[in-house]
Amino acid sequence: ILRFFHLGSVTIVRVDRLPAAEQRPLSVGIGPVVGLAEAKRALRHTLLVPRLDPLPPAHLRAGSAVSFLFSYRGEPVLLTEFSFGTGFLKKFAGGGTSIEGAGFDGFAALWVSGEFHDVFFPSSSPRLAGNVLLWERHGATYRLESHSLTKAEAISLARSLSGG
Repeated sequence: ILRFFHLGSVTIVRVDRLPAAEQRPLSVGIGPVVGLAEAKRALRHTLLVPRLDPLPPAHLRAGSAVSFLFSYRGEPVLLTEFSFGTGFLKKFAGGGTSIEGAGFDGFAALWVSGEFHDVFFPSSSPRLAGNVLLWERHGATYRLESHSLTKAEAISLARSLSGG
């Protein structure tokens, strides 16, 4: 069984037992609201944004990641974008968490689903995460999280994002 997965800025480690983590709302710890121009300057790649009018606010986490929190089919979704090398974000997945390839449109991707898994962002305490699509595109890593999204819905939503 493969115990380590790497995709862009994310390292996923399969463990027998998850480290202690809290279940918190997706909005906790995503950083203060910033203008779209500042969010674009913080990253070295094309910022992908949901096709919503109005656009949800951009959140900047210590100059290192941009997040958008929005509703999709009545459920909260968190889109986070990074432009860093490997190991920036760590995830720990237990035996009840599925990790599978989900590449689309020529981009490498992973689908993490099933039981909660732990996510560790720099400078914040770990939290439990729901279903997540991770993909790499032109040197950037994108993370789309929602407790209710299926793999097909997450890929469809990822494809619908536009350059902001």
